[in-house]
Amino acid sequence: MEKSDSFDRRRAVLESVVEVFKAFRIDRKNFKGKHYILWIEAKGENKDEVFVDLTMKNANGLTLNEEIIDLLFRKGYEIDSIELRHGTPENNLDKIKKKEAANVVMYLEEVSILATSQIPTTVLKARLTLAPGSPAALKQPEGYVIDSTNTPYNIGRVIEPGDTTNRINHIEIIDETREYSSRSLAHIDFSDTIGFYIQREKPTETNLVEVIRKTETKTLKNESATVVLKEGDRIKLRHVLLDFHIVKD
Repeated sequence: MEKSDSFDRRRAVLESVVEVFKAFRIDRKNFKGKHYILWIEAKGENKDEVFVDLTMKNANGLTLNEEIIDLLFRKGYEIDSIELRHGTPENNLDKIKKKEAANVVMYLEEVSILATSQIPTTVLKARLTLAPGSPAALKQPEGYVIDSTNTPYNIGRVIEPGDTTNRINHIEIIDETREYSSRSLAHIDFSDTIGFYIQREKPTETNLVEVIRKTETKTLKNESATVVLKEGDRIKLRHVLLDFHIVKD
């Protein structure tokens, strides 16, 4: 996904959110004390990746939630919280406003704070193991278990003592030859709406990242590209291959 496309789509979404709140203002003068859910239904083959791209932090370190709240405040709408979800709402149609922007359909839903606070938080886990025949090795031979509450998880070569980099790798690859991996390969993050996803670090010749799913291979061409991880995916980090499996209790 090109950076210009990402920027234009994000800007269009922000501008359209204000229009959606204006529609609510016809009936409701006070937004304070209410909780809102903004459903985002992206279109196209890469709709999961589009949602992740929209909800990532921008160049100033702000999430889309934070940008929306800040923009609405400057427009006179004081809201306490807004939650972003991927997909389409299934109920409360009388409390939902719809808007299309930049090949994205948005639905704004008003819910009670009490109702959202009673939803239990589920911790999801996954395991990453070295694929058979892969060069190099993992510092933890048995693999790494990651969970949804502690993301992101950085992946890269073991940082040697005395290395001045500030990089911390949570999934460490042993590669004494330095032929198969680099210190900064990729990181895995988590979204409540789509699950675990992988994002490439700043592209260099030594950190090619691909996700292999059955007969399909998705290449992460730049640092803004993301791929949602599914059960059984194989992650190719230059030459190193990792298998991704969801941990079931």
